[in-house]
Amino acid sequence: MIIENDLLLTAEEKQYIDDNILSNNIPWFFSEDQVYQDKKNYFSHVLIHRVEENKNKEYNSPHTVFFIDILKKICSNNNISVHEILRASLNTTFSNLDKFGTVHLDHEFDHMNCIVYLSSVDGAGTTIFNYDKKSIVYESNCIKYRYLLFSGLYHAQRFPPPGVRRTVFVATFR
Repeated sequence: MIIENDLLLTAEEKQYIDDNILSNNIPWFFSEDQVYQDKKNYFSHVLIHRVEENKNKEYNSPHTVFFIDILKKICSNNNISVHEILRASLNTTFSNLDKFGTVHLDHEFDHMNCIVYLSSVDGAGTTIFNYDKKSIVYESNCIKYRYLLFSGLYHAQRFPPPGVRRTVFVATFR
C-alpha cells in the first residue's frame, strides 16, 4: 500500500509550521548518520523517540502533540488505525553528493510509515524500492503539505540541490 495525497491544513496549522518549524525558532540536532553508520548527515528534532530505545511513551518536544494530531488526521482520512506510534521526528537535510540516502526499513517488524513534506523541493521526494533495494517501486514528490503513507517498505530520501533544505515530518506506527 502506497498513498500520496495533499494534506488539508487550516491557515492556523500552516502558520504554526511556518512560524515554529521553518523559522529559526526550533532547535535542530546534528546527527552523523541517517541510517546506522551510513555517514550521511542531517538535522533532527525528535518528537517521540524510537520504540527500540524504550522511550517512545515520552513526548520529547513541545511540538509533539501538533504533529501527532496531523498523523491522526492523515490516518483517519485514509481509514487507517493508529494503535502505537513507534517514532516521530522532524528532519532537515541538505545537498549530498549521492542521489539517494541509504535504502532502509525503519523497523525490522511490520509497521507503517508517514512522511509529510514541510517544504517544496524539486527532485527531493522519497523513493520506495522493491525488496532487492535496487528496483524502484514508487517515487514521490517533495511538495509542501503533501504526505506519503506506506506500509514499511524499503525507502530512501532524494537529496535536495545545493543551497536548499528539505524538511519533513516523519512517523512510524502500527
